[in-house]
Amino acid sequence: MKLIIHIYLKKIKVILFVIAIASLTSCASFKKSKLSENQTYLTDENLNLLNGTYKNNMYKGPALSEYFWGSRINMKEFQSIYELISEKKVPYFITLKVLDKNSLRVEIKVDERILKSNVIKGKVRNGYFEQNRKMGAVPVILFNTIYSSKFRIGYLKDNNLITDFKKIEFGTYYFLIPFSDNKEINNLIHKKVDE
Repeated sequence: MKLIIHIYLKKIKVILFVIAIASLTSCASFKKSKLSENQTYLTDENLNLLNGTYKNNMYKGPALSEYFWGSRINMKEFQSIYELISEKKVPYFITLKVLDKNSLRVEIKVDERILKSNVIKGKVRNGYFEQNRKMGAVPVILFNTIYSSKFRIGYLKDNNLITDFKKIEFGTYYFLIPFSDNKEINNLIHKKVDE
């Protein structure tokens, strides 16, 4: 009986693994969409338009999403901003500096305190600066998760930013109970701050 259960669980793991790989290679991507009327088509030559400081729009989407973080936020980063952003509704600001056609320096600030500084790697595609796909897996004894996310930044003629974000995450609890957490937030506008 134990052998049959073991074989059955092994088959389930293989099937879940194949589904996960297939999903990650085809999901969390942006469909080619039309630019808004107010949007400037970004190219390698005008990418410097993104330079500046912007107020994150946390009211239309989740405040603690992966916007501008470059990767998933860790527990220390989450704890340092949770009370300020989620409870006290203190806005956070993003300063972008184009380093070259494939990378942006990002500083995230709350109350004039730099929470994180990182470089987002990507390339200009379809009028946006599109971050390279972020993929990962967390295999733990009781909890397994696999995720894939994409993020892109557009520039509006009124000097504000427009962003799109898509995340697909799924896994299992105790190897048997499946879950998924998919998010897609499009056309989120971040206002430029006068420096």
